[in-house]
Amino acid sequence: MEQEQTLSSKPLQSLSHQEIYSQSLSTKQVQDLQQEFGLNVFVNKKHQSAFSTFLEEFKSPLIIMLLVAALISFLTGSIISGTLIVVIVLTSSILDFWVSFKSQKAAESLALQIEPKTTAIRNGVELNVSVQDLVPGDIVVLEAGNVVPADGIVIDERDFFVNESSLTGESAPVEKTKNSDVYLGSGVVTGRAYVKVIATGKNTKFYGIVALLSQKERVTEFEKGIKDFSLLITKIAIAMAVFVFLVNSLYHHNLLESLIFSLALAVGITPELLPMIIAVNVSKAS
Repeated sequence: MEQEQTLSSKPLQSLSHQEIYSQSLSTKQVQDLQQEFGLNVFVNKKHQSAFSTFLEEFKSPLIIMLLVAALISFLTGSIISGTLIVVIVLTSSILDFWVSFKSQKAAESLALQIEPKTTAIRNGVELNVSVQDLVPGDIVVLEAGNVVPADGIVIDERDFFVNESSLTGESAPVEKTKNSDVYLGSGVVTGRAYVKVIATGKNTKFYGIVALLSQKERVTEFEKGIKDFSLLITKIAIAMAVFVFLVNSLYHHNLLESLIFSLALAVGITPELLPMIIAVNVSKAS
């Protein structure tokens, strides 16, 4: 647990100092509750290895199409063409992997440097603690400019208004009186309040919204465009290959030669350099 720094206690004039501070948890209680409820975080992300990140590159429809084209080239005896396609695919995948992996490492490094803090009352004293160390039963002190660190209930307040637009979409501040509920992600606009935490991490309302939104696959317009283009090229290649094969077959040409010619045509209209161009431009933009 992070080292905690004692802060000066400045209770609101309308609050009973003894009554509120006597409800605070002890260090032992906090440790026991953390064992039961875990940290106040949404997910404990598993570290993705460099190898698994690299394999993700081969899920692209365009890459799959090019690998199929390379296989066809090898089967039809076009060793040089097949080799060139494989080299281009590997080069573009390595470039794209390097950009993605570098961005992932930068994001992880930034996350380690940024650790949000909040003021909690423990052992009868106000302490500056890490938000992820909060547990149900903790009492936090919230003032204007703070972000509510967990779901809780107001046990006392003075002119306490919060912005719940991240939850409800309503931008107007909402007044929170004694026994009102406050939710993780809300911003304190004015006033000061003592809030008892009732839910943390995955048990919060905000996590429920995030989980619901995460069920939908998030794809950028750029990725969607590349995917649609890849599918279009694939359909055209297949349609052309089938059409040419059928026409040659109808004219009683050799079936094997017709098949080889159709497959060669499909490989010929495949844009082998497109992944390379995309990877190079993305790396330059980064």
